[in-house]
Amino acid sequence: MKWVRSDNHEPPFARAATPSNKALEVLRRCGDKHDLIDALGAASVSQEPAKGAAMLEEAMSLAVDLGDDEARASVLARMSSRMAFTDRAQAVRLSREALEVYRRLGNVRGQAQCLFSLAIQEDSPELKKEAALESAALNRSLGKYADAARAMSLAVMYGEELQGLVAQEELLLQGLADAQASNTMSLESHCYAQLAKVAVLKGDTEAAERYQRWHNELESADGLTPRQRKNNDRRMMKDVLQLARKTKNNQAIELFKEMIAKTRKPDA
Repeated sequence: MKWVRSDNHEPPFARAATPSNKALEVLRRCGDKHDLIDALGAASVSQEPAKGAAMLEEAMSLAVDLGDDEARASVLARMSSRMAFTDRAQAVRLSREALEVYRRLGNVRGQAQCLFSLAIQEDSPELKKEAALESAALNRSLGKYADAARAMSLAVMYGEELQGLVAQEELLLQGLADAQASNTMSLESHCYAQLAKVAVLKGDTEAAERYQRWHNELESADGLTPRQRKNNDRRMMKDVLQLARKTKNNQAIELFKEMIAKTRKPDA
């Protein structure tokens, strides 16, 4: 419910928080502890830091009381995501702890999600790339091709930092295959743009033209002009900024203010 269009006066992220809070109230009355753990995690996203942290602590207490390691790993992963902007070292520690539990339980989806988080949270490009590649492989094994393509995109980014873009061509082609399998045009378009750059660096003008043409065709398939697309992106980032302000996440506030400012630059 985080990325849907709002159906009332509330902006999308605030709108998503409303049913999460209502679900939490209902589940407290029902007394279903397993569902209550999930509800606490979902509702914690839109709370101020102290209240959100208290919700996750309550969820962890419930998971421990139930002896449910899978629920405990889920809460650890949520705690890690919540701390990503404020204490990266602690976020990494929590993600690794959750990953260890998921590995022991054989929960492949949980492993893939933790590894994707680590691909963002780890310090070194080597560790980031390693986590991204493993996340992609696990998502691919589950048929989660869009998530695999997103993970491959991270692997390419960190690989470029380590070895240059041309050396990532094989990874780009795998990411393209994942994007095509997921039928996600935006991910496929991104891969074509990167492959066009690789072709230019290799001096293959014909391939560069072909990849760029396919990228352009997909970019225009939604019927929007570049300016309309940029305006949509800006609106989405403003919604995220509003949520960051509500939850008093100062680092996220500065990050999205900077991103919004970049979208105000004149179009080329």
